[in-house]
Amino acid sequence: MNQTTKILDVLAIGDVVTDAFIKLVDDKAWVGEDEHGKFLSMPFATKVPFDHAQVIEGVGNASNAAVAFEKLGLEAGLVSNVGNDDWGRDIIRALNEKRVDTRFVHINTGKATNYHYVLWYKEERTILIKHEEYEYRWPRFRVDDI
Repeated sequence: MNQTTKILDVLAIGDVVTDAFIKLVDDKAWVGEDEHGKFLSMPFATKVPFDHAQVIEGVGNASNAAVAFEKLGLEAGLVSNVGNDDWGRDIIRALNEKRVDTRFVHINTGKATNYHYVLWYKEERTILIKHEEYEYRWPRFRVDDI
């Protein structure tokens, strides 16, 4: 059964993103604190070495839930948006590899796909985010679509 005829048990709805985890070297950054709370510090206006980076495509609350449902043996799909770029195509490929039905993921021409940079320091993370503004539209479903 292909995606266009697959009957879904679960349909997750929400934004999808690529996370680029950047593992900082412990002695090249530090945590400070002031009256506003804790903050991550590192040398300014210089080259800061990092341990490694790991890119994970197709994450976010809804897509993570869809992948989890697939792992539990349920047929899961995702309603979401990506841009018409390599990052968007990579997300769709990654979700398809995890058997998540992506037929309701809308590809937005002229828009970028959401991409986060995750500064990973010791056991914590600070995420640099920028969400693209998509024109969200509810997909048209036929009874036999889902």
